[in-house]
Amino acid sequence: QFIHNLIEKGLIKPEAMAKKENDFKSHLLEWCQRNRMRIQFDSISSNTPDKPTFFTQVIIEGMQLGKGTGYTKKESHQHAADKTINILRHQKHVRLALMRRHKMRLVIQDMLEFLPQFEQLQDSPKEFTSEESF
Repeated sequence: QFIHNLIEKGLIKPEAMAKKENDFKSHLLEWCQRNRMRIQFDSISSNTPDKPTFFTQVIIEGMQLGKGTGYTKKESHQHAADKTINILRHQKHVRLALMRRHKMRLVIQDMLEFLPQFEQLQDSPKEFTSEESF
C-alpha cells in the first residue's frame, strides 16, 4: 500500500525504475568506461523484409562475448549486453582475460608512442667525447 501511494503521488515512476533495471547496454557501457576497456556492438540484420531480425555481438577488448537477437537493433543490443553481463558475473577467467588484454593494449600503445622517438635516437649520430666510457 505504501509503494502504491508513492506511485499515485508521482514520487516513484515505475517506468523509470523498470528502464533502469533493464538497461543492460548502459550498465555494460558504464562498466567498460570505469575499467577503461574498449567495447563495440557489431550488428547485422537479416534480409527478410516482412520480419526483420537483428543479430548483435558484444566485443570487449577484441574478445567476442555475448550475442543477442531481436526485432529491432536496440532489442538485440540489450539481449547481447545482458548475456555479456552474465558472462562477466559468472566467469572469472573471462574477466581476467579481459584485464590481460586491456593491459597488453596499453603496453602496445605506449610502445607505439615511443617508437618514433626511439627511431629518431637510432638515426641521429652520437658524438663521443673522450670522457665517455663504453
